Amino acid sequence: MGVSKIMLFTIAILLYLFGCLHGVNSEIIWEYFIANDLWGLQSLWQAWKNNTPNTDTNLAFWTSNNQPQYPCYNAAANWRGVTCLRYDIPNGNGNQDTRVIGLELSDASIVGMLPSGIGNLTFLVTLSLTGNPNLTGPLPNELASLPLNILDLHNNGFSGSIPTNLAQASNLLQLDLSGNQFTGEFPTQFLNTETLQEFSIGSNQLQGTIQSNAFENLTQLLTLDISDNNFIGPLPNLSSLSILNSLNLSYNKFTELPQLPEFLNSSQFPTKLVILDISSLNIGGPFPTWTSSRLMFLEELYLDNININGTLDITNIQTMMTSIDNSRPQGLQVLSLRNNNITNVIYNKSLLTEGRTIFYLQGNPYCQGSLSGDDGKTFFCAQFCIISSNKSDWKVIVISTTISGFLFGLIILALGITLHRSKEHVRKLMKNLEELDIKAKRFDYNELRVATKNFAEDRKLGAGAYGVVYKGVLANNIEVAVKQLFIQTQHGSEEFLNEILLISNLQHRNLVALKGYCLHGKEMLLVYEFVEFCDLEKFLFVVT
Repeated sequence: MGVSKIMLFTIAILLYLFGCLHGVNSEIIWEYFIANDLWGLQSLWQAWKNNTPNTDTNLAFWTSNNQPQYPCYNAAANWRGVTCLRYDIPNGNGNQDTRVIGLELSDASIVGMLPSGIGNLTFLVTLSLTGNPNLTGPLPNELASLPLNILDLHNNGFSGSIPTNLAQASNLLQLDLSGNQFTGEFPTQFLNTETLQEFSIGSNQLQGTIQSNAFENLTQLLTLDISDNNFIGPLPNLSSLSILNSLNLSYNKFTELPQLPEFLNSSQFPTKLVILDISSLNIGGPFPTWTSSRLMFLEELYLDNININGTLDITNIQTMMTSIDNSRPQGLQVLSLRNNNITNVIYNKSLLTEGRTIFYLQGNPYCQGSLSGDDGKTFFCAQFCIISSNKSDWKVIVISTTISGFLFGLIILALGITLHRSKEHVRKLMKNLEELDIKAKRFDYNELRVATKNFAEDRKLGAGAYGVVYKGVLANNIEVAVKQLFIQTQHGSEEFLNEILLISNLQHRNLVALKGYCLHGKEMLLVYEFVEFCDLEKFLFVVT
């Protein structure tokens, strides 16, 4: 039976909608759905069911008594990750059609391949399968036939080449294939996909040169990530991407690059960038003065491991730290310069108390030696967390990880911990967490959502610059404090996991115990021991 005939074959389900008998005449309402949708989901179930653990939760409601259910019908309406659309059939006397339009499974521990049967979901607009490292194999060519707006497959184990026909999905707005094991050269098939707003292929094994005009027609791009591959040759021209907000070129092997001051003032960069990462490129040179910089809208700038040398004069970038007009309310929030050759920092004292910019200088000669007694070094070199200037903001519950540079040095010495920032994708860090003897538990997002009553306002304990803290009660009646992080920076997940690695191995009276963590899409949550009616001052200034 051909696909076109299959599309015409429908299964009519007699529904008693909301009680289902309407009016005195007991009018019967019918709901139809295309059999293709059921068969498409059945093919996924057959490909995943044998090796995926805990299918009762990871693929909840996909079967009943081990029999596949009709999608979007009755109990099947709660299928994990499946989104359905019900709509009235024109001139259908109230009868309805039902189609599967979305499939989103994040951190579902899926084991297997993505089968060609995905092509049966012919109304699929969103396909988001993320955080499943054992979801492997090549991508099926059938993806190209779907009317996808969003194709998000980041942090899985897909391999092989990126299908050349995938660009035929002409409705694509968001394409994220980062954090997989794709090989081959830069996928030129997308060069004319003018609808794309996000193009992310970072953290794969792609190689070769990128032609100069590769992005010439992608004028709607807001996010471009080609980081952590093996691209060589000169950088492509990006000047046509006039509305680009986020650009990540880091951890490649591009050549013919100028030194940093000239590089950042190059006309090939879009002028409205908010996030820029050029870490570990072969650049070098001194830090620029920014007096004539074209990139005055930056909020996050990552310049790690690019051989910046000499003195860092923070006073020269003061204009970057404050808003220049109402269209740029934030100013520079993050400046990361780790693992360079910076020997000294010149700054105004007011920066330590009034500055809104977070600096990361770990791994520079400036940060070597004791941090004790040097407020500047402590500020720039030991800043793994945020210091609240108003202690009253932290009444009731203590979840601060802020410690003095001296204490930090003692802890590092005692535990032999060396923290450094390298460009490792979140997927690799998650693998490290699984391999190491980490005391912190990985919580399920739904478990924390239930514990906090869906992060209810009456459960809120307080808020700071980087997160809101909620009181939660787990299923075993243990009380916890759940910190929902605001940080949505490009490297926020890496910092989040580094913090887990550090805190979960620390035992100190000034640190409230970290019980666990949760990563759910862009949601980052930390779960702490609940300490009732305590003051941060009591923990940080204990008299002995």
